[in-house]
Amino acid sequence: MEKKYEIIGWKGNKYTLTAKELNDKIMNEKRSDYGWIATATELVRVCNISGFPQEYSKNIKLAILNYYANTETIFDESHTEPTDDNAVHDCYNSLKETEEEIVLVKNKYLKAIIKRVRQESLSFFIHTGRAFQKINNKWEKEKFEEFSQKEEVDFPILLKDLKEDYDNLIEKAEEEGIFTTEAEKIEEAIKKVFVSC
Repeated sequence: MEKKYEIIGWKGNKYTLTAKELNDKIMNEKRSDYGWIATATELVRVCNISGFPQEYSKNIKLAILNYYANTETIFDESHTEPTDDNAVHDCYNSLKETEEEIVLVKNKYLKAIIKRVRQESLSFFIHTGRAFQKINNKWEKEKFEEFSQKEEVDFPILLKDLKEDYDNLIEKAEEEGIFTTEAEKIEEAIKKVFVSC
């Protein structure tokens, strides 16, 4: 007889399912708007129980990581718990296989994290233009290349370091007048259009 696992659902509902039943349920629901029976925290807790089949653990963790990779920059916390970030980071760090799908999803999640740091910066709302976009693209590419090679990532430290690094980068660009020069050129071009009308 297959072992059954107790899962605590969103509203405290309790489910008793085999690993295969839980896997099938998550696979069937993964295309919905996070309509899973439990939080990412609870699902990862169950996947990490000793003896839980590795195949199903991998499938469930991959589905969780993919969902968060898709929603990381949307800032919708309606279907999350405060502990879900830790659970998602567990998914990222515990998926060690080099299968193409796992590598793609891990890369997608890491890129989303890097982009989120940039979008949460005050500069995101202040600056525009090609120079700003060029700096952003270069920074995101460099940071992805730096951290995608790491076997494990300490995400709380990564987020802190990325924020400091990005803020310093933008501050330096501001001091060098990179954005001011571009803004002046745009303003001058607009004036010329209005003068010629």
